[in-house]
Amino acid sequence: MTRDFWKIRYSESIYILSSRIFISIMTLYLLRSGNVWLSSYFLFFYFISKSVFGLFFAHKFEKSEKKQLLIKLILFFMGISLTAIIIKYLTIHPLIFIFVSIGMGFVESFFIPVVNAFIPAIVDNNFIVEAFRKTFLIQASNNLFGIAIGMGGYQSIGFENMMWVIVVLSSISFIILLSLNCTDKPVFLENPPSEYNIKKSISLFIRYRFEPWWAFSSMLINMFLASFSSLIIPYFIVKIAGGTPISVGLIEGCAAGGAIFSSCYLQKKIEKIIGKDRCVVFSFFIIGLCFFLLAFSHYIFIWNILAFFMGMAIVMNNISVESSRSIAIPEKNRVKIQTIHNALIGFANPLGLLLTPFIITHYGYRVSLIISALTILIIAIFVRFIPLFYELLTSRQEDITNLYEKKYGDL
Repeated sequence: MTRDFWKIRYSESIYILSSRIFISIMTLYLLRSGNVWLSSYFLFFYFISKSVFGLFFAHKFEKSEKKQLLIKLILFFMGISLTAIIIKYLTIHPLIFIFVSIGMGFVESFFIPVVNAFIPAIVDNNFIVEAFRKTFLIQASNNLFGIAIGMGGYQSIGFENMMWVIVVLSSISFIILLSLNCTDKPVFLENPPSEYNIKKSISLFIRYRFEPWWAFSSMLINMFLASFSSLIIPYFIVKIAGGTPISVGLIEGCAAGGAIFSSCYLQKKIEKIIGKDRCVVFSFFIIGLCFFLLAFSHYIFIWNILAFFMGMAIVMNNISVESSRSIAIPEKNRVKIQTIHNALIGFANPLGLLLTPFIITHYGYRVSLIISALTILIIAIFVRFIPLFYELLTSRQEDITNLYEKKYGDL
């Protein structure tokens, strides 16, 4: 791992932590201010804008130098945080926070995809798997811990102070990005920008046949995982188990613990024994089985254990796939393909938040979990037949470099 790799990792880690703190304290602030509907709209527009921006603007940033793009994104994030502080102090209608939500969606739609596209430029192909193992350890941990820190910080020091904490953390991330040595020169495309538009970007994404099928499968799974984390766990704790809010954080923490254990130890062992392709299928079966067992368990202790296994399986799958597809995508198309991929998966969040409450209301939370289990188990069988799945996940790293271009050419 190069020094630039660790700088990128530290900067991304601080950003993810800051952004999750931001979303959690904004949601809690609006809820405690009596704006329950606005809190829902804030999350809805955040998730929708995250996907829409990624889908329709992915091609705009391919020619940009990735270091400079990340610096601009973190500065914009700092500006959004300062704007939220100003709105809080001024007598402005709280509906203005919707624009804050959209701004956050814009930053979120590009920051992590650009980082993922940056990794192959600063890490040797022989270390790509290990690089993404560390990547998903950081991403999974900070996604969950950021929410917990945000909730606890809001209770302890208040909204404004937590926002200033975010500004300080963002400043540190900005300084780290400035210190990067690898400038990652922009890719100069043969076609002029006017000819390389969203239509061609989506056509290219579809032409790389593994990508649309993998994005669709991931979107369905994330739709159930997102609603499980944000709706089903709190519903089970409050309505079924009669537990306290801290039990929600404990279950989320167990999922984070499973992700950390998988990133640091288990994924590497499992992959060596059964290979990347079987590792992905096996991880989906674990997630589906856990959902099925959750449907028939009324004990918080059991939910903690199953959440641990789910976190473990999610990271196991992500590392195996992302370490391969990241270098299979040609360098000149990595930002747009990664961004469109994340944008499509991002639609899972609002879809899950719409579908799951309907199922719970009309049929109960148990039916929702069973539907989740059956869907993911079907995907575990189907995913094996995705085009390029076997070749992408069984070939040597040097053989899959720019694999998409070798197989399908370019537009």
